[in-house]
Amino acid sequence: MIMEYKTCNKCNSASLATLKYFHAQKRGLYGLRSVCKVCMSEKFKTTYISIPKKTEKVCGHCKETFPLTSEYFFTKTTKAGTIVKKDCPPISKDSISFRSVCKICNTKQGFIRDRKKLMIKYNVSSEKELNDVVYNMRKKAGILGAHANLNIPSKRRKYEYPINASIAEMQRIRLIRDKGFDPETYDDEWKKQWLQKAKANRKYDYPDGYDIVPKSLIQKAVSDHMTDAFIANRLGFKLEDVPVDVLELKRKQLKFYRDVKNKKN
Repeated sequence: MIMEYKTCNKCNSASLATLKYFHAQKRGLYGLRSVCKVCMSEKFKTTYISIPKKTEKVCGHCKETFPLTSEYFFTKTTKAGTIVKKDCPPISKDSISFRSVCKICNTKQGFIRDRKKLMIKYNVSSEKELNDVVYNMRKKAGILGAHANLNIPSKRRKYEYPINASIAEMQRIRLIRDKGFDPETYDDEWKKQWLQKAKANRKYDYPDGYDIVPKSLIQKAVSDHMTDAFIANRLGFKLEDVPVDVLELKRKQLKFYRDVKNKKN
């Protein structure tokens, strides 16, 4: 098969007449453009001005300007196949973008929507009536947070809580009791179990009396056992850069030197 060559009209370089080097054009020679892809790319760079990415965004609700980051705006994902604009083809892949309102306004709008749903649910027409309904329900259940009436029995209350306990304190006590601990002694018991587990998972044996092993003892244990990392460090290289046979040879050498030193002593 004879390969045809085509000369670029701009740089006068000859390249294969394929789509790898030229863009397609029906009326052109071999169905290709007269200018190669490299020259076309250089032309576009000088002709078109790149639009810088936005670093700020104006909230569509409060009209304030914020940095265009996930700290100030929630993100949304548009699935592939969605028609974003009228008379436009659907997008080919998932697109992630920032919402039009800031997080503060989005939270406020969500709160307002939830309040409207509750007003419809309980058939009330004003915020004051809804507040009264919610207050009476929470009072009846005994879950008014820092002002909870703990003397009222509640089916939702699994454990007994201190008087005037906040919701966070009640959640903490419930989680501790679900694990089978006493909240008053939980810190000591948890620390004791953590120390037992840490001692069981130790790689080397250390003298008793150390809850937290000093760094000097760890280094001595590593030196005594002559680990691969210790050998590589003595050679002055990273562990992944030293072959296994070199590590074994150096380990035997160090072991021989230590045996000779011990016999002299």
